[in-house]
Amino acid sequence: NEYNPRSSAYIFSFIILNIITTSINIRTLHQLTMTSQSQFIAFCVYFGSIVIGLVFESWPRSFSPHHQQNSGNTTNGSIPSEQSTSYERANLFSRLSFHYMQKIISLGYRQQIQIEDIANMMPHPILTAQSHPFMDHTWKSHLQNCRNRNGDHQPSLTWIVLKAGGKLWIPIIALTLLESVADYIQPIFLDAILNFIADFSKEASQDVSLGIILAFAMFFAAVVGAIASGQVLQLSKIYGLRVKAGLASMIYRKSLRLSPRARREATVGEISNHMAVDVTRVCEGISQAAMIISSPFEIAVGMWLLYRQLGPSCFTGLGVVILITPVQGWIAGVLARAKDKKLEAMDGRVRLLTELLSGIKIVKLYAWERPFAERLNVYRTKELKHVVHMGATIAFMMIMFTSLPNLMALLSLTVYSLVGGPGGSNGNMSPQVVFVSITLFNRLAKPIGRVSVIINQAISLLVATKRIQKFLLQEELDESQIEFDVDSNDKHLPTKEHPEKVALDHVGGHAAIQMTNSVFSWESAEAIDASLPTSKTDSTLSTLAKDESSTTENRYTLTNINLQVNRGDLTIVMGKIGQGKSSLISALIGDMYK
Repeated sequence: NEYNPRSSAYIFSFIILNIITTSINIRTLHQLTMTSQSQFIAFCVYFGSIVIGLVFESWPRSFSPHHQQNSGNTTNGSIPSEQSTSYERANLFSRLSFHYMQKIISLGYRQQIQIEDIANMMPHPILTAQSHPFMDHTWKSHLQNCRNRNGDHQPSLTWIVLKAGGKLWIPIIALTLLESVADYIQPIFLDAILNFIADFSKEASQDVSLGIILAFAMFFAAVVGAIASGQVLQLSKIYGLRVKAGLASMIYRKSLRLSPRARREATVGEISNHMAVDVTRVCEGISQAAMIISSPFEIAVGMWLLYRQLGPSCFTGLGVVILITPVQGWIAGVLARAKDKKLEAMDGRVRLLTELLSGIKIVKLYAWERPFAERLNVYRTKELKHVVHMGATIAFMMIMFTSLPNLMALLSLTVYSLVGGPGGSNGNMSPQVVFVSITLFNRLAKPIGRVSVIINQAISLLVATKRIQKFLLQEELDESQIEFDVDSNDKHLPTKEHPEKVALDHVGGHAAIQMTNSVFSWESAEAIDASLPTSKTDSTLSTLAKDESSTTENRYTLTNINLQVNRGDLTIVMGKIGQGKSSLISALIGDMYK
């Protein structure tokens, strides 16, 4: 524990638990008038000692000599890559209250924050150096497993994104359920407080301390719920940003390995959309993933508590939720189709805009601004049409789910007032029943209102992962078509110390680049064979054979290429426009099919 960058969470939790239990024991002994006994004095001494232990355990480790000696600080102002972040140095209380951010907040209040002020604050799992290898290895292992099953199992990037959470799902789900319990235990305390107030005027009233304890319990339940909500949001964001950084890096590296045919299908604009839009939607969808578990749990707990107050009358509100379930499915389908069409229109607009900007000189010289602007307006109008369609659908969902709890409360209380009593008589509409029921219905507004958000984010996550998966499964260049012969013991290679050795590299005729009877094409051999005629008759067999031979040769961009370039030589390739100079360079770097 001495050499850790932060205090132990287990020791910290143990001390907090001891403080709570010791406080209960001291209060019990005080109520039993046992303050003069040695047991009470021992508990008081123990309580003081564990409070002192909490102070030492909470003391920042950055002030310790060992931490200052091994913190990795440099004199030139750079931040070492292995230096621990402020989040990693924070103790449990600082993490729960986000106190480790107070230094940056106070600094931002006094002056403008500079880049060096927030350096090395990012948690290490979010860094691309860690997120990309993890995501890339997980994705490639998944693809290999799918290939081993002889194509029976299709790859799923959505499953990989969910699997990337790993053990992080345990605290996320646990804290989400804790938040739900803390949220719904408050109406129980409210019911107990109302009972205490109703019995307080009677002769056999309970002690005032019970009311104070219930009030503080309700307050601490709200505090626990707020802390759990903050931790769930932080862990979900760390998880989402980790996946976002890994996917963005995978997309970028994939774009460098695309084959010529894949590059024609995936333009620069589409790749930019994948890196800027799709990965962001995946990150946002992950942040709402825990609500898929918490929302049904909260609805079930809320309905159980309502059943205790209203009896079977509460199922009237549940019936309203069941009736609108088919409407939810229909809205989800409409929203998914609108998102797909909107993204297709956006890809077309970005593709056209990229082509326009790359050839802006020709567009200006030939005064083609108006035709291109009209084509852009067509895509923009189509995209805006789908955006309006999506906005109207989401607005309808929000209105429906926002007004649903009020409708549930109205129908349930109406039924309870008419037939909610014993034997179908009128129900007892006391303040306790009304206030607690309305509080529970207001609590139900939260998970029911989340349904529209969950549906929207889930659809966005599925659509985004399918688009990214389609891009990641594009054909790649065959890196084995270029043979590299690198002699690490070559004494003639130029170095910074001896740049003059470049003139000696061609000694002995050692070739730096060599091509022998090479044939290159911008299309694969399978695509060329598929484009050839397949039906032949005996009368036209020789004619078709000649046509196939000439067609095949025409489809090859470079044929019978023999080239040798020695190290240190200057080689010039000359030719007219369209004779293959650029194709030759592309073939040398492996951008063409061999």
